[in-house]
Amino acid sequence: MSRKSNKKKNELRNCVYCGEYTKCTDEHVIARCLYPDEIKPTKDGFVIVKACLKCNGSKSKEDSYMRDRFAVDAAVYDKPICRSLMKTVLRSHLGNRSDLCRTALVKHRFTDDALFMPTASYLGPYVSIPLNIKRERSYLRSIVQGLYWEMTRQRIPEFTFDYSRIKPVDYGYLLMYFIEHNAMRPVAIGEGVFDWTVMFGLEDPSVTCWLFRFYEGIYYYASTQHNRRMRKHSSWTKVESPPAL
Repeated sequence: MSRKSNKKKNELRNCVYCGEYTKCTDEHVIARCLYPDEIKPTKDGFVIVKACLKCNGSKSKEDSYMRDRFAVDAAVYDKPICRSLMKTVLRSHLGNRSDLCRTALVKHRFTDDALFMPTASYLGPYVSIPLNIKRERSYLRSIVQGLYWEMTRQRIPEFTFDYSRIKPVDYGYLLMYFIEHNAMRPVAIGEGVFDWTVMFGLEDPSVTCWLFRFYEGIYYYASTQHNRRMRKHSSWTKVESPPAL
């Protein structure tokens, strides 16, 4: 790598995640590790933001944890993409690098039925392991911050974040509601891996609602509100798809 290229990757910027003005590097909002090698998008297909070394390193750990968490989820584990992804998960496990696999070895439990639960992932029909909800929340929050910057080229103001995992039928209803209220059509980052859409509050663009879908079977609803404006908004501004995607 040339000095010029290295300098470009370590520019003084405000970190998209923490806001600190410091040396920042490129950070993939949707990490490359979520994609099997055979379907990994080109660099232009990713959303890339500037993040400080601390935030970049922290998110990298969450990326790996959530990759493993998604790959073993009962909603998607039998999909060809996730089966291919399991090769990476197993390599991580054999190298003792997978936090999720270490948890599974000591905290797995058997269930009578593979019912949907927002706080557990299923390793097959009757085995479940507990999830670290704080890590899941932190991961989704960082995605909101990165995609917000992609849409507006601004950091989202200090905000209160909330999210929930939702069932496929609820995702369908919410998606129709989003589109009826001027949200953009879902944008995919890598076929079959991740897609998203968003609504911005008309009175305050830091008030947002998001729909995320991972591996065409894991669905989340997330929302943000400005810390100084904790009130509901009924009006939404029209959102266009980002030109880079």
